[in-house]
Amino acid sequence: MADPPNTDLPGLAAVTTVHNDPDHLRIWTAYHARQLGARNLYVIDLGSDDGSTADLGEINVLRLPRTKRDDVRRAAFISDFTASLLAWYDCVLHSEVDEILVADPRHAPSLAALAATTRAPVLNAIGVHIIHRLGQEMAFDPTRPVLHQRRHVFSASAACKPALIRRPARWAPGFHAADAPACFGHLWLLSLRWFDLDIAHRRLATTRAMAWQYPDAGQDQRLSDDEMTQQMVGFASLPQDTRDLDAGLPPVSDFVADVLRSQRGRETDVYRIALDIWPSTLWRIPERFRGLF
Repeated sequence: MADPPNTDLPGLAAVTTVHNDPDHLRIWTAYHARQLGARNLYVIDLGSDDGSTADLGEINVLRLPRTKRDDVRRAAFISDFTASLLAWYDCVLHSEVDEILVADPRHAPSLAALAATTRAPVLNAIGVHIIHRLGQEMAFDPTRPVLHQRRHVFSASAACKPALIRRPARWAPGFHAADAPACFGHLWLLSLRWFDLDIAHRRLATTRAMAWQYPDAGQDQRLSDDEMTQQMVGFASLPQDTRDLDAGLPPVSDFVADVLRSQRGRETDVYRIALDIWPSTLWRIPERFRGLF
């Protein structure tokens, strides 16, 4: 006789990887611990030696040997690791340490509530980057919430990553795609890549110094400080669209439709969506998001 199903599984776990990135790790762990509980977070430490992962309390830390940066190997490992967690959780979230996954409060009060009502086996997040508008916004103050200090985002298809899984998934390098068609709901990915100039420069210093398995990989993570600054200035100068942000309404629905259309002809490609759909405007972060992190 088969064993009865285990109805005591906790609903949701979250996984990230990190190497010497205390600024982003502090934000990622604090937010996701509030959402899911520290015991349901899994930080894969890729050889940090700066002490940033030394005292994370009840958060699960798996320490791996330091090797050359290899996103092919990393995606394969995370695919296997998250699949194994599905033996213990209904759903698993994955994001990079500078990516914060949020449920739109208009549609779900928490990530766990969103996951509980999502039937998609693999759910993509609506991907946006928080922008530091230099000259208008101060340097980030870590004692205050991020969304109290930053007001605007811009959309990017490369950030529309498969982020919530109910069944094992095989991610492509960079986690921009998985072995499933893109599917969207009310899950958002807010990237911190351009959210603060000083932190961006500190992170670049780390990634420029890394040994990379593939010489052509990670060029966007080996920019000069001046190049990063100019990117930030360029994005911050986009005109502003003040319409409400909701997956069912323009401009978000138009952006999602563009991403979904880009799947045509890419059904068997490594990356099943176009990664070069960039914005023409800045979007104002809705007030209902302000207290999230």
